[in-house]
Amino acid sequence: MQNKLTSNQAAAIMLVRQEARHLNITLPVDAASTPQPLSITAPDPDEITDAVTKALEAGKDPGQDKTVQALVTRAYVANLHSVDEALEAKRDQAALEAFRDAVPAILDQLAEMFATDAATLKKHIDTIGPVPLDSLAPANMPLNVGKAALEVLEASKRIAKVISVWGIIHYMLNNGSRNPYAKTVQAATPTLRQWTENQLHGADPAAWDLVVMGVSLDLAADPEEVESRFASLQRQTDSEHAAALEAEKWGHGGQAARIAGNKGALDNLAHNFAQANAS
Repeated sequence: MQNKLTSNQAAAIMLVRQEARHLNITLPVDAASTPQPLSITAPDPDEITDAVTKALEAGKDPGQDKTVQALVTRAYVANLHSVDEALEAKRDQAALEAFRDAVPAILDQLAEMFATDAATLKKHIDTIGPVPLDSLAPANMPLNVGKAALEVLEASKRIAKVISVWGIIHYMLNNGSRNPYAKTVQAATPTLRQWTENQLHGADPAAWDLVVMGVSLDLAADPEEVESRFASLQRQTDSEHAAALEAEKWGHGGQAARIAGNKGALDNLAHNFAQANAS
């Protein structure tokens, strides 16, 4: 027996359709709406009474009369809850299949939109400078800077929606779970230094703020790529921590850096050790 949509799947389809309108994403006709399920309408009681009366007047047994049989059967089936459930489930599965078929095209449009807006942000960093998104005030800026800031605000807003729809499709529609510490790498590829210095583990900065940090924007193809990016950063972090402990334990300048309280020197030493071990 087919199953009805889960609450997550139903919500995901509704939200993607809603955001698709805002982002001007084209959805195939079959994926753009969910039809009403097939249904059986019960006959009016008078309709059954009339058929029974006619059968009796004709000297027939109403129980053997085909018209009466058809009406009674339809009345019975129309009131079976299990039939309604089955028809609704059949409709739901057809709608889900149509929506899944549309997902690759939706993701392609999201990726194209993301790339365009990411390029806009990168283009304006030199004009605006390292100003956080929340501090952008186009009205208080010189004309050319204010114009660039307006474009950045619009592009950042669109990117946030693209990332949201991407997550809805990959996680909510598939009843999956998201790594709460890997949000940044869903849409960016920070270096280890950017990851640690900006404390991006578990953070969810706006796209423009990532550009201000010097981080490259790049929308992941799927959750597997997100996890791969996160795992790579975790391995590099663990390697640097291990190298720092080793350096402090055995010297090589680590002891002097620790005594001097020079954390930056120790971090640089750890970074050099990690690179040496990786080569």
